[in-house]
Amino acid sequence: MRQASWFVVTLVFLGGWGRPSMTHSEDATLPADAEPPKGQPTSKLYDSFDPDKVGEKYASHFDKAPRGFSVLANATITPPGDVFKLFRIKGNITDEELKKVLGSLRTDLSKLAKASGVKVVHEPKDSMGDRPIALLRTLFLGDTIEVNTVGGFYFAYEQDKIIGAVDVFAVRCVEQEGKQWKIVCAVHEPVR
Repeated sequence: MRQASWFVVTLVFLGGWGRPSMTHSEDATLPADAEPPKGQPTSKLYDSFDPDKVGEKYASHFDKAPRGFSVLANATITPPGDVFKLFRIKGNITDEELKKVLGSLRTDLSKLAKASGVKVVHEPKDSMGDRPIALLRTLFLGDTIEVNTVGGFYFAYEQDKIIGAVDVFAVRCVEQEGKQWKIVCAVHEPVR
């Protein structure tokens, strides 16, 4: 008889990996909101992405935990050394509803990229295997996740000499209250 194989992993920083030094009001794992570093050029897509507005639209699909929605804007996170705007939603959602949310997010973010005038380097990809592990490690720091549930999409874009990425991760987290889905949607560009 075949047994389903799965495992759960808790993402932690070990010595030498570094840790963001600032805290966020709802999640001590990421730095607080800030202004982009002085002289930091940002793309029109980065400037037009409003994590509050986009995140609120999708938060209503979740049966939320008390701190189920949070936003971070203009924070420099190392690793990977990028300036980020992102939102996070954690709560209960059916698998079918999650697929709808991810599909709608893909459509909305693609439209936002087109409207901003950036050049999309490639259409959204479902494969997460070629994304930097530092992203997953940083965005889900402290969460106990079921690795086999990691999904989402990403696409890269450029404007002038700015190259950025839109990453959307969905992963099932193991909480004291049970298992909940967490979506992180990030628009980020390297710090220059």
